Amino acid sequence: MVRRAFLCGDDSYSGKNYDHRRGWVESLLFELEAVFAIDVAAFAVMSNHLHVVLRVDIETVNRWTDREVLEQWHKLFKGDELTHKFVKGEL
Repeated sequence: MVRRAFLCGDDSYSGKNYDHRRGWVESLLFELEAVFAIDVAAFAVMSNHLHVVLRVDIETVNRWTDREVLEQWHKLFKGDELTHKFVKGEL
């Protein structure tokens, strides 16, 4: 059995259109770019997958402390008690 999954475009089987997801995918990519030290060089949202060309800003990443890495990560993820204590300097 093949799983039918559409990221964007028209699903001829169900008649549904998923083009509204293109903007959602684009905004998520640029949110990730703002949080992490990456540059989105190019991307293409296809009907069932995504192509992304990224550049990692090694110089910026190498300057981040462990605390700064967690602070960036907490912008997207809740974290846990241990990571929040570390960021607050409690460990």
